[in-house]
Amino acid sequence: MIDQNLVRQRIDLGLEWVVLNQNQDKSFGTSYPILNTALVVLEIEQYAISQGIYPLDMSYKYYNNLVGALEYLFLNAKQNNHGIYYEEEGNINYTTGVVLAAICASQSPDQIINNGSDFIKGLYYKTVGQYMINYLEYSQEFNGGWGYSINNYDDIANNYVSGYVGLGLLLATNPLYKFNLQVDVNTVDKFSDWVDYIQNNNGGSGYSNPQEDLDILKTGNLLLEMNFLNRPQIDSSVLLATDYIANNWYEPAYFLNPGWNSSPVANYQATYALMSGLTGYGFDKIDQTISPFEEIDYANDVTNVLLEQQNSDGSFKANPNDFYQREQMMSTIWALLTLQAVFTRTYDISVVLSSDKSIVRENDIVTYTINISNIGNVDVLNSVVKDEIPSELTFIDGSVTIDGIEQPVGISPETGIQIDSVNIGQTKVVAYKCRVVATVEIEINNIVSVTFDYIPLYGRIITNKIEYSNEVSIRSTITSLAITAEVNKTTAVVGEILTYTINVTNNGKIFLDNITVTDSLNQNLQYMNNLEINGNPTTGNIVDGVNIGSLNIGETTVINFDVKIISVPPNGIISTEITATYDYNNSAIFTKKEISNVIKEAKSRVIVSASITVEVSIQVMVINPEVSVVNNVSTTLIQIGEIAIYNIEISNSGKLDSLSTLFTTVFPPQLKVTEIKVDGNIISGDLVDGISLGPILSGKNKIVSITVKGIGSIIDYRNTSIVTMEFLPVIGDPVSIVNINAMSDKTLSVEDLQLILTQFIFPTSAKLCDQVIFEIKAKNIGSNTLQNVIVSNFLPSSLQYVPCSMSINGCIAMDENIFCGIYLGTMYPEQECIIRFKAKLIDDSFDPIYNFSQANFYYISSGNTSVRGYANSNLAYLFID
Repeated sequence: MIDQNLVRQRIDLGLEWVVLNQNQDKSFGTSYPILNTALVVLEIEQYAISQGIYPLDMSYKYYNNLVGALEYLFLNAKQNNHGIYYEEEGNINYTTGVVLAAICASQSPDQIINNGSDFIKGLYYKTVGQYMINYLEYSQEFNGGWGYSINNYDDIANNYVSGYVGLGLLLATNPLYKFNLQVDVNTVDKFSDWVDYIQNNNGGSGYSNPQEDLDILKTGNLLLEMNFLNRPQIDSSVLLATDYIANNWYEPAYFLNPGWNSSPVANYQATYALMSGLTGYGFDKIDQTISPFEEIDYANDVTNVLLEQQNSDGSFKANPNDFYQREQMMSTIWALLTLQAVFTRTYDISVVLSSDKSIVRENDIVTYTINISNIGNVDVLNSVVKDEIPSELTFIDGSVTIDGIEQPVGISPETGIQIDSVNIGQTKVVAYKCRVVATVEIEINNIVSVTFDYIPLYGRIITNKIEYSNEVSIRSTITSLAITAEVNKTTAVVGEILTYTINVTNNGKIFLDNITVTDSLNQNLQYMNNLEINGNPTTGNIVDGVNIGSLNIGETTVINFDVKIISVPPNGIISTEITATYDYNNSAIFTKKEISNVIKEAKSRVIVSASITVEVSIQVMVINPEVSVVNNVSTTLIQIGEIAIYNIEISNSGKLDSLSTLFTTVFPPQLKVTEIKVDGNIISGDLVDGISLGPILSGKNKIVSITVKGIGSIIDYRNTSIVTMEFLPVIGDPVSIVNINAMSDKTLSVEDLQLILTQFIFPTSAKLCDQVIFEIKAKNIGSNTLQNVIVSNFLPSSLQYVPCSMSINGCIAMDENIFCGIYLGTMYPEQECIIRFKAKLIDDSFDPIYNFSQANFYYISSGNTSVRGYANSNLAYLFID
């Protein structure tokens, strides 16, 4: 299977090499620069189209390269009484055909030419294209093909040149490229005669007669020509040409051999010809009609060879065996055009069907949603979604939406929903509703199809392709559960914790077992535990699902738990969806065939799983007290013995006065509280038990300041303070209690300084090619033993490390590398290490040059925890003489 992502990456790599080697005059290549440039333009344009990008979009990454190359082509156009043409070393028709293809692949028929020969300036691209067709009509030989030029040295047509004229004519008339130019019917008829003449009885194409130099390259050209002539895929001449390619698949290339593959350089022009010819017709694989009668995966075989032969810089080797691939640029662009044809050879769309219910009852409404995604590299056109609708459902007219937009009455999936084009990378979403009419237990299976057309890069429109969705099953059931919910207060404030109650009643006709209730909870609520089932505490989380066991007919189970109100619900209504899954024992489901035959014998009973989802609305008036708590710490790092200050500001910006306010927090043993202030006044109190701050009136605030001193090492401690406030939202109702947790805005670390790095450069000034000495002193000034000490220095690009110049404490260290890090191992308190090495000044563009060293290490902190430490040296400067 072809890895399309890998193919794209390799095309990217190759194009980067190509544009990097664009000539100063914006052409490409050395010999045959017009032909080279036209082929590069064609590839850059088709690459853009495969990404869903308009080729002349100014944001396209190859826009400047493309525009410059097109201007080069327009500057080299020639004109006579018969039209516009291009000539290169006597090659007129071949070159003109390729340039015509390049211009048309721009998808810009109405673009005006601003730079070029005087006779071409101000013309539309499509006008120039038509003039080029006029010339090619004039230069067509009497037998319908084309030679290198009219009245050329041998004055005969050949299918090598005719193939590239056919390429230009095909792209000029292919609706994908939007030019839709006109080719005279007499030209087309004569061309058809040529194609019939040049095809050998074995399906292959000769050069100037059906028996001369047959090969895969010219047979690929033949398929391209047949596509221009609108011959269908099932035409005998088309199939015969594919037979020839398949039958000669393993033949060698070059030296009058008919194949395409060789080592170390395949015939990339042949790979492009066969790939454009076969993909233009949408062939997936081709079959040999002679022994060994293999099925040929042509795209996979060609891709594997090209990916293997591609150079690491993205280019391909020149081929001395082929006159037109004797330079690397030409060879590379033929190969990239081949890979591009692989990348865009066919469509790839995803059709995903889903339903909003899995269990339904009679008269329920089911919504089906279809996501049609174009995950390929060609646009799909004229797309139609169809659904035959199972007999257990009826379509609801007027319920169709496309991308959320309601469609008129009368549009139905049963007759087909037109969604038109789905472009590369685009997803269209179709939805519609059906009513359940089933009255028995039955599986309702549904599948949808999407029919569409697409246009290959090298073909005509291919119609009536079809893709099917996944199958979606829903179950019609006879069970029923009633579910209600409520909270214990009709008034509350944001931040308050309430008791939430769910009542689940079996009001169906059958015993239900293994019942699991799930409440996703409204976005205004947060689950807070204290779960009870029928008054009995239990573990679990209603959001994840709680199993309540079984229910007899008419029996009810009560579920209680706590929730926190985190925001004000709109209109005082909390809406939520509660789902219950359950099992029940029922006779085996009848199939459609069994129902229609009225089978009456008893069937075995089976355990059936089902579910129900209900929407519940709870009325509760919620007031937002609009209280905020901000916890700021004055610093992120202190040394042992230094202090940090936490400022916790409690602001009441709402309309309710708090009845009381309690502040609590806990600090770790490494931090000692030395002072507590409230609104600037020093107080005493126990932060763990809580400090009473009294009421905070509407529009007021209070600030608690806590000074702590570092007495032990700690890493990234983040403080959490808790503020508990009481409010009375409505006079006469119970008091509402709000708890607010406020985490500090930053973490705080307390460290015992461990390692000092000092760096020097001798001398402090130098000129180009001079050598300087780096000296780095590492000293453990702390009380801990440091382990796994590593010192490193990433020299700037202006300096080059001098090999074998490293010493540690005066000892030569031949194998050490300052870039990877110098391993000093264990360093005891007060131990010092001195590292020296030399560097050479290789670039004096920057003055001064500055640099520093780094170290990392480990030490054991309190609690026997291994802590990683870091140290940076001072900046050392080197000035340029």
